[in-house]
Amino acid sequence: MILKINKKYGIEKIEMFFRPLKRHLYSVSKCGKLGDSKTFRIWEVWGESAVLWAYVLENVESKDFRDNKPLFLLIRDLEITENNLFIDRDTDIKKPELKRLLDIVSLGDRLAIRSIEDLADSLSDLIDVFQIFTDKQIILFSCEEPVFSGTDYLESLTGFVKLYLSLEKRKRQKFYQQAVEEGRVGRPAKTKEIEQAISLYNTGNYKVNQIEAITGISKSTLYRYLKKE
Repeated sequence: MILKINKKYGIEKIEMFFRPLKRHLYSVSKCGKLGDSKTFRIWEVWGESAVLWAYVLENVESKDFRDNKPLFLLIRDLEITENNLFIDRDTDIKKPELKRLLDIVSLGDRLAIRSIEDLADSLSDLIDVFQIFTDKQIILFSCEEPVFSGTDYLESLTGFVKLYLSLEKRKRQKFYQQAVEEGRVGRPAKTKEIEQAISLYNTGNYKVNQIEAITGISKSTLYRYLKKE
């Protein structure tokens, strides 16, 4: 089979898509160049071939237009048949064709998609889909996200999620600390009462518990502001 690979795909993406598993072996060698496209000859050298599938989320009413052209070009170049092509409309909330595809794919099959965004409407649903792919050792090819191409997509996704949550937590802590220092969160700053409490303390004529009773400023708050003096 001669496969013309446009630069849109990327050599590394295609090689990852055809990355060998234990029971599969592909030999890929460069055999020519045509304009802006690179041509590869791919020999299937095992007894039983893995099946190539494709999933498309069709634009109907979506406000965010999906450019499915690169995916359809790949479907054409890989000669994926109509029987192995599953298409949902963006108005199909339950994605019936995707569910049917998840039931049909077998161990070690390969699946081409435009983007992982087309597979789910929430992070938890996407993780569930990736778990099914992982259990079936599906080799994924994403036209828009090469980092999720191959077999490590679930690990990559969970890694990104953990990193995102960690950075968000750090950012919230930083903003909270800054807000505390500026008196924008917690108990409202009692500027007048604090100044009065400090003044009483500096006279040396009053005990801390007396100052607390007079001004309403707690002992810990008084000492915290005294340290800033």
